[in-house]
Amino acid sequence: MHKGGGAASASDANFRAPRATCAVELAPLREQLLRDMQHWRPRAITPKMLGDLRRQKRDDPVRASLMIVNRTVYYQRPVGYPRSPVLTAIIHDLQELADTFPVEDTEFVLNVDDYPFVPLSGSKATAPLPLFSHYQTRHHGDVLCPGGSFREGSYDRLMLRGRRHYESAFPWASKVAQGFWQGHPYCGRHRFGRCSRYLLSHLSAQLLERNRSALLNVGMTFYEEKLDQHLKSAACGCKQGWAHPGDLPRPATPLTKRPWVRIEHHARYRYLLQLDGHTCSWRFQYLLATNSPVLKQSSYFWEYYYGALAPGIHYVPFWTQSSTDVLDVLANVSHPSSDARMRRVARAGQAFVHRHLNAHARQCYWRALLALYTKRLREPPRLGDWPAAQRANMRGCRGPDPRLGPNPVSEPHSPTTCSREGWFRGAKAEAHVDWSATREAWRRKDDASLRRFVDEIEAELDGLAAG
Repeated sequence: MHKGGGAASASDANFRAPRATCAVELAPLREQLLRDMQHWRPRAITPKMLGDLRRQKRDDPVRASLMIVNRTVYYQRPVGYPRSPVLTAIIHDLQELADTFPVEDTEFVLNVDDYPFVPLSGSKATAPLPLFSHYQTRHHGDVLCPGGSFREGSYDRLMLRGRRHYESAFPWASKVAQGFWQGHPYCGRHRFGRCSRYLLSHLSAQLLERNRSALLNVGMTFYEEKLDQHLKSAACGCKQGWAHPGDLPRPATPLTKRPWVRIEHHARYRYLLQLDGHTCSWRFQYLLATNSPVLKQSSYFWEYYYGALAPGIHYVPFWTQSSTDVLDVLANVSHPSSDARMRRVARAGQAFVHRHLNAHARQCYWRALLALYTKRLREPPRLGDWPAAQRANMRGCRGPDPRLGPNPVSEPHSPTTCSREGWFRGAKAEAHVDWSATREAWRRKDDASLRRFVDEIEAELDGLAAG
């Protein structure tokens, strides 16, 4: 039996077990929930609004119209082919949630594309459409939810290993003293009009060519010369896309593709760079879990937990003064006088994700988000309104779901039909929260803490609306 009245102790190796109550794990994340829910009063989200949203964001591999009815997740509009693995991962998270707790019937549209899509009008009289997404900017009103990359990338198993694991496997003194990043060359809207992944890869290649121990170690694991705007800029001496003359010490030459480095092995390096892709990168929570401080590119975009992180405390910012200021930042953080401070930053980031981004904490966020959101629906969904709806999971696809009662609405249940939208097998399909050694009394305490947390947010939202 776990210590602490039923929750796992800090020394326990099972980071899938609940470690603190929902109220504790959600405390630093409340501002994001307030931001997302402030647009709608209770019962303000009408069927017409959801219909408009479905017409604007039709179902495809990265978008899905979903409903939870009788604790079962449904695709309201099946597409008949596999969804994105990131979307499938969230379906698993939602079904695990509904299997564990009495989730109220609800419906929403989920977007797992790399961009937010709902613009803020600037007028309180015009509420945004309630699209669930992974990313947000100050100009967007998408509702943020935990991303599918946690499950799809095996985050809990690979990264939430505890401080002792990282200190033993990747001791500070043995780390390579470089700022490290390797990955794919995705580019979106970045500050200073440059693409960090290309620019810093070229800059790193030129610096390492002169000095193999240079502090910046950035490279591509996928590369095609025809896509490299820096080569075109070097050829014409002019601006090409996000590449500008003078960005680099010397004209760019083709990069060498690097071998893939497993994400859990990035901890071999002392400083880990978080670079934007199309928007912000899912990699951030993975890097924070290690015992290396994260140097984060300043970005227009954020995920649901970013607002709880403080620069200089949980990570070190760069890309704030210029597109090459990472060189000055690396020189500063690698100075011997910064050693103790960088180790504190690494410990703070690691402690944050182990406490606030573990499987139970993410499930708590979904519970709070769905409770707040569902209260704002004008009416719950009805299976009868969606005759083509398809149960999202593949369990029991040969027959009706017994939870739907003796006369369920007719729906396709053949194994072939059920498999077309996608469903994980093996470890990725397993429940991510391990309740096996948690006392029932502690679970009641946890449930009560979540209810209080949601009630407090509702009270704050009432105050915002009255003001």
